[in-house]
Amino acid sequence: MYAGDLQRYNYNTTEVLTALIATAELKDLNKQKALKRELTRLRKTQNPSAIDFRRMRRLRRARTTYWALLKKKHRLSEEVSVREKKEKKPKKEKKKKVKEPELEEIEPELEAIQDTDIDDLYAFDADEFDEDSEEESEESTT
Repeated sequence: MYAGDLQRYNYNTTEVLTALIATAELKDLNKQKALKRELTRLRKTQNPSAIDFRRMRRLRRARTTYWALLKKKHRLSEEVSVREKKEKKPKKEKKKKVKEPELEEIEPELEAIQDTDIDDLYAFDADEFDEDSEEESEESTT
């Protein structure tokens, strides 16, 4: 995958890195197997008494590339684990202070009752009382 592919498809970086490492590991695995075969072929000489500098050079080159592949593989896996650790850290959520609503103190409103109002409440109007009683008596007679 190229950088353009990442931008075009908006892949998650960890997914891309793991996919890239998997493909790189396959390629590295094939290279590793080829290097192992070459190392064994170069080690087994047909004429051990003769010194072949060309063979020794090839053997040295094969060993260095083999170990470079192993180190590269290890380094890539470490980078991914470090990046995943960085991404997996949960962000600290700021605790919002919940303000409890202030309770309003409701004071009972006491109306001042004046003396005249009290007299009106408890005093019977003699005229009204007489009129009501007369109407009731007329209704009962009829």
